[in-house]
Amino acid sequence: MDSNEHRWVFVKRFWYTATASAMVLALLACLAIVASAQYHGQYEHKEHYAHPKYKFEYGVKDPHTGDHKTQWEIRDGDVVKGAYTLHEADGTERVVEYKSDGHNGFEANVKNSLGILNGVINFK
Repeated sequence: MDSNEHRWVFVKRFWYTATASAMVLALLACLAIVASAQYHGQYEHKEHYAHPKYKFEYGVKDPHTGDHKTQWEIRDGDVVKGAYTLHEADGTERVVEYKSDGHNGFEANVKNSLGILNGVINFK
């Protein structure tokens, strides 16, 4: 084998070694990117808790239909309080006062305009 053939064999071996090394490096780089994306690029879901707070009231007084009612309600966090009234067909007025919280659950007192307590409703 002359020196040109030796050089050619050396170039071939160098080329194959360099190509194989480059492929291994490229594969390792791809694996590193995938691994880092799994641990660092993952979206972390965080619950957003806004403190609920509101207040409303309304009323209807329609002489044409005879519809008379009111309602109000206040909420601050997990505590809700409110009341509503309405005119019954017999002319009495029903009054419902209610409240709800995480400790006692839902409670409502129902009475009419004559002062008679129609019932207490509790849900826990």
